[in-house]
Amino acid sequence: MNPLTKPKNTPTTEPGYDGFEPIRVVQVELSQPIPPILATDEKTGRQYQHARSLVRFHSQPIGFVDVDLREFGLSAEDYARQIWEQLGENINLYLHQNELPKVSSLSVKGIATGRKPKHIIERDKVLADPPMISVVIPTRDRTASLAVCLNTIMQLEYNNFEVIVVDNAPSTQDTQHMIREKYGHDPRVRYVLESRPGVSWARNRGVEEAAGGIIAFTDDDVQIDRHWLAEIAVEFMTGDNIACLTGLTPAAELDTPPQVWVERDLAGFGKGFTRLVYDKTEHKPRSLFYPYSAGIFGVSANMAIKKSVFTDLGGFDPALGPGTPAGAGDDLDLFFRIIAGGHRLVYQPNG
Repeated sequence: MNPLTKPKNTPTTEPGYDGFEPIRVVQVELSQPIPPILATDEKTGRQYQHARSLVRFHSQPIGFVDVDLREFGLSAEDYARQIWEQLGENINLYLHQNELPKVSSLSVKGIATGRKPKHIIERDKVLADPPMISVVIPTRDRTASLAVCLNTIMQLEYNNFEVIVVDNAPSTQDTQHMIREKYGHDPRVRYVLESRPGVSWARNRGVEEAAGGIIAFTDDDVQIDRHWLAEIAVEFMTGDNIACLTGLTPAAELDTPPQVWVERDLAGFGKGFTRLVYDKTEHKPRSLFYPYSAGIFGVSANMAIKKSVFTDLGGFDPALGPGTPAGAGDDLDLFFRIIAGGHRLVYQPNG
């Protein structure tokens, strides 16, 4: 959805949302100098009074920082101070986990560690001989958003992957034409038509076509982080007996009341900034509803699974998910069957 540009002092007047204020979404990397946050989005001209920042350290997400923007925005000094006040403990926990010295403050210069952190060293080792990963994207009549998604995938820092775009019972040939025009000479991108309506049929068809032993699923409206596949590969190559992996999926924009409602009141699609392990034996939350409360595991928009496990479990249930009378539940059902089948599922926010 394209955001509407409004003067800063004019409230949004959507019915039922009197006084709603959009939130600017930004990111910051702590190993680099801390920039100011402007109150005006340079690309859209939209003005904001609040911002939510995804804070990263050597590309690894460590937390969100919510800040108030003044008339013209937030200075680099104030931004750094608020990051430290809200995430100082997280920053030092990251440094400790990566065998780096702790710090007592955050300046606008960022944090120079002097050497590579442990998780970057592990990632570099995997990237030297990366496993083949097949990315499956189901889509239907959303060619414009799919084009954005594919553009971010083509910028991945990973050199052993393929993308299978599964066009699910489309009403036009727009997606097929776009793929042919933009990626017709790129062997990494393949177009597949699945005439049976329903996202589960599309995803299952994508896995049938996949050459990789690891299948990564995402949606056609997602913008992919450039380290996504690298972090997936690290987890599968170094983790202990992992069958399925899910990850952090933060909002790309918070410009409408429903977007803010989902992200803040319903906790969005992320499950926090801590690695979590689930199975039937060693790693079981103390809940009577486990593993039936499958919403804790993650979402299919950021999910990877071993192809062998996916095949053994029978894939996604075609009776569930978008495009069916059920409308949803396809990923939750598969997550439940992964755990119930004796496999291990990991939530890893690094991707």
